[in-house]
Amino acid sequence: DLAVDGEWLWVAASQGLVRLNQRTLTYEMFPHLNSVYTLLVDDQGRLWVGGRHGLVRYDDDGSWTVIYAGKMTTTFGLDADGNLWRFTLYSRVPPAAYRFQGQEPPASGDWEPKDINVEWTSVEWQSFWSNCANWRFKVSDTVKYSSPAGCAAAHSCARLPPLELPVERGIRASPPHSRLIAEDADGAYWFVSLSSYYYPYQFLIHYDGESVQAIPWLYGSVYATVAAGMKRGVWIGSEEGLFYSDGQTIEQYLFDSQRLVPLKVSHKSKSHPQTDESLAIW
Repeated sequence: DLAVDGEWLWVAASQGLVRLNQRTLTYEMFPHLNSVYTLLVDDQGRLWVGGRHGLVRYDDDGSWTVIYAGKMTTTFGLDADGNLWRFTLYSRVPPAAYRFQGQEPPASGDWEPKDINVEWTSVEWQSFWSNCANWRFKVSDTVKYSSPAGCAAAHSCARLPPLELPVERGIRASPPHSRLIAEDADGAYWFVSLSSYYYPYQFLIHYDGESVQAIPWLYGSVYATVAAGMKRGVWIGSEEGLFYSDGQTIEQYLFDSQRLVPLKVSHKSKSHPQTDESLAIW
């Protein structure tokens, strides 16, 4: 996953969690956080990190606070009032949402979850869930909440206008269901189309509100959220490493010592760039 906090880009990689300065391209590695799947920056600029082993938070003073230990936590978000929501989904059990009052755990004991009822029909779960920092597609409009719609998921599952994409290039006429969406500094939207049986290729798609540009994506499966950079363009995490695109070119960045090294790659190239498999982005 990827998350942006001002000039900082957080990267959940296979070797650990990376805190990257977008201006200097220097970074700090936290190798003990090597099974991270979800990143979220709250309204106070603190990073919430969820993964295989629980939930932790990076505070302003540079310290880590353990919220949960030993409990996998991957789907969570914050509402406008600063309450933390956690969602669970199991194949044979209806999804459940829990709201925790505030962001600080009590002095002793666990937080008290509050259940809300969810009318669940046909929804792509990965596409439906989101945090407040990014745009996501909602496959169906049939999801409703019986509680006030203050949940982060309800607010940020905004639906973009239908895009007339070039079908002859292997892209569906309507937006592919994808959770890999970002809005850049210019207000343009970016997303990566997901491959399927009928459309086995991925595309990096740029939509400025009027026109659509589809760039073939040749650099491995995209797992991470597409994150807007400080300038025009987006960061993209894939199984081959970290990339940046401004819509014209695609740059791959290799981790070298404590700094990222750019390796410019033309999006028209059919050859794969050098991979950095040790730092595959989740």
